[in-house]
Amino acid sequence: MRDLIEKKLLVIVDEPVWAVGRAAAMLWIQIGERRIVPAWGGGTKEVGKYALHIDCSWYWKDGATIIADQDSALNQLDNRLKFSISCQSITATDDGSIEITFSDQSTLNVKVEMPDESEENEEMWRFFHPATDQPHFVVGSQGIIA
Repeated sequence: MRDLIEKKLLVIVDEPVWAVGRAAAMLWIQIGERRIVPAWGGGTKEVGKYALHIDCSWYWKDGATIIADQDSALNQLDNRLKFSISCQSITATDDGSIEITFSDQSTLNVKVEMPDESEENEEMWRFFHPATDQPHFVVGSQGIIA
């Protein structure tokens, strides 16, 4: 699984990260060239060529200091994107966890939690191309879902 995850995410290496936000507990990140696309309900919205949605434990570190995590207020990441940063490398583990290193040497660590055997394969994170028909790459608590 590690190799497949790294292969899927390789396309974001050297791509800019330009927006981070929240939808309830989920962290979303816009990566790559900005595009204007139709929005649900009318109008338009700006999206990246790629998006990463994280719905599990995560933390963003600058050196040894955690600057934000899943329990932080969103504005704790505002300063991170005041200057241009890009993805520099991706490291995955066999449980589906990932670490993304950025050009400012900060890292985003996404931790997939293994469920009890009785639990379903719950979605942890997904990587996709917004506003396209391309399939989403989804990692769950028990492996790759889609």
